[in-house]
Amino acid sequence: MTRVPDLSTRPATLADAAAIHRLIGKPFVSLDTVSSDLARPAIDLARDTLLTHTPDGELVGWAWVHLGRRAEAHVHAAHRGRGLGSRLLAFTEANARAAGSDRLGQNVDDADPAAAQLLTAHGYQLKATSWLLHLALPDEPAVPDPPAGLSVRAYRDGDGPAVHELVEDSFAAFRSRRRDYAEWAQHIVQRATFAPHLSCLAFDGERLVGVQLSLDLPDTSQGHIAELAVHSDYRGRDVGAFLLRQAFSDVYRHGRRGCEVWTHSDTGALGFYQRAGMSVTRSGSHYSKAL
Repeated sequence: MTRVPDLSTRPATLADAAAIHRLIGKPFVSLDTVSSDLARPAIDLARDTLLTHTPDGELVGWAWVHLGRRAEAHVHAAHRGRGLGSRLLAFTEANARAAGSDRLGQNVDDADPAAAQLLTAHGYQLKATSWLLHLALPDEPAVPDPPAGLSVRAYRDGDGPAVHELVEDSFAAFRSRRRDYAEWAQHIVQRATFAPHLSCLAFDGERLVGVQLSLDLPDTSQGHIAELAVHSDYRGRDVGAFLLRQAFSDVYRHGRRGCEVWTHSDTGALGFYQRAGMSVTRSGSHYSKAL
């Protein structure tokens, strides 16, 4: 294995978002997503991020760690097989240990088997799978009436705290921790691409019982659902199916001719989206290691 000499490292800054986005180079990872990750309140850029450059200033590697629990790392394709991935992995593990974490996880694209091999070679084990699902929308989809007794409206300013509480309650059984409001908001409703006009809330009287939150991503013909959650008391009443169909209609009328959403194996929602006609287009795996 030939190692890369003379690499320089430094923490990331918010101004590095575009360069990191180019390094990742995946169509399903938007510049907005990278910018949002860098701005997460819980990330200390000076402590939790690492950029690696060649002597001529080319960015060839990057890694970050969130709360000592989750990491991401990417290496430029032309610089793989030279030890840089292992170097970034060592940074993420040292960071997690310093944060007092006893376990670290990382997601990898299933189209990148070399990344999975690197993780397993360092003691990581496969724990979960995520899927990106897509539905083509050549014609405007029909939307059923809301479930009996429920009303719906678009997201409004000031809805954030109530929506956050519902989302975190809905996924509490599937996540190891609750996101606080500042962290959640930065990643969803405070993003530059958050689309309140494409996001729908369902109410039973004054009670919020379901939410669908969408992003309006540039340079794509697809709508993107960021969150879909239903209160546990209202599951099995077609609230989620209605919100999903409403999202399809809204993004079509907004000029998009398809809609996509990520879902996680822990939620058991893959079949729900497939029954709505969506098909898996990509998948990723979550690997975890005890530290």
